[in-house]
Amino acid sequence: KTTYTVYDGRSTVGTVAATDSDFGIVVYSISGGDDQSFFSLDFFGNLSFQSTPSSANALDNNGDNVYEIEITAEKGTSTISQMVSITVAPETP
Repeated sequence: KTTYTVYDGRSTVGTVAATDSDFGIVVYSISGGDDQSFFSLDFFGNLSFQSTPSSANALDNNGDNVYEIEITAEKGTSTISQMVSITVAPETP
């Protein structure tokens, strides 16, 4: 499982990546998870919240400020999926 922490007022989570031995094109998608509707993932693997989150107002499925999604990387008939947890935390002083 991969984990990220995002601070209040920021929507960018990070970049997901998969390696391919013959340098082909890998296609990424959000393929599951209770909180998948809160996120977007572009062609390059950049993962972000669709709306800026707030640690004071948890909107994830179980209200603990840890958003759970599944990311899938595909190339041809090869597919691999991984669960990802994104924690929303207050801005550090």
